[in-house]
Amino acid sequence: MTTTVLEGWTELYRKALDINPRDAWSTHALCHVMEMTGRQQEGIHMMKDTDQFWTTCGMLACHNYWHWALYYIEIGDYESALSIFDEHMARLAKASQQMLDVVDVASLLFRLQMEGVNVGDRWDTVYDYCKSHLHDHLLVFNDLHILLACLGSGHKQAAQELMDSIQTFVKEGQGHNRDVSADVGQALLQAFVAYDDGDFAGTVELLSPVRYQVVTIGGSHAQRDLINLFLIQAAIKSPEKKHHKLARSLLNERKVWKPKAPMTDRLMAKAIEAHAD
Repeated sequence: MTTTVLEGWTELYRKALDINPRDAWSTHALCHVMEMTGRQQEGIHMMKDTDQFWTTCGMLACHNYWHWALYYIEIGDYESALSIFDEHMARLAKASQQMLDVVDVASLLFRLQMEGVNVGDRWDTVYDYCKSHLHDHLLVFNDLHILLACLGSGHKQAAQELMDSIQTFVKEGQGHNRDVSADVGQALLQAFVAYDDGDFAGTVELLSPVRYQVVTIGGSHAQRDLINLFLIQAAIKSPEKKHHKLARSLLNERKVWKPKAPMTDRLMAKAIEAHAD
């Protein structure tokens, strides 16, 4: 996506908001532009200045808060990200318990954990929203975030139930999501289970072969960046030197994709320190 195209979109979305400031979809689109072009501070100020408008959209309010929190995580301001979670996202997800909101709260907590933040018992409530959806299998994207809630809250039996259910779904189900589950979903979710078990080399071996097929699971580029970051973290932590090389390659790839991304720089420094020997 070229800068010229993104700037054209920015102008279009701003015109839409001039006509109707409560057009939460245009605000959401601008969030993506800010995220993709590394304009974190501009995004933060935009959300602060307009929240009286887009928070009236029940469907997108929690998701737009998620985008706002992503800017803070990218720049390393974890306290502000947690404040958004506690003051807004958790409340909205509790009220709706809709999957888009549940996915957002799970995603944010996992991203914070990868950054080394202690999220306390926040996973417990997220798991309560997810535990009735272990056998849905409507989207691999949803299944992934339900699994994160199971693992994050320590409900390993529920995580295994989900994995067993997906295996049955792949064998006996039908339709597009069954095919995506077979081609990508099983390996993807198994990688997160391996990571939770401390098997970082196994995580990389499971996820690497399907990493460029992850687009098929659904979600936006911003949402699927969780998986990019996850693979980088696993490759850094792996004892295998070939995975350390992969981590550097993935970090360079992310640097090209998002040149203005402080998180990439932090991870590069982490990789150098971890592999100094």
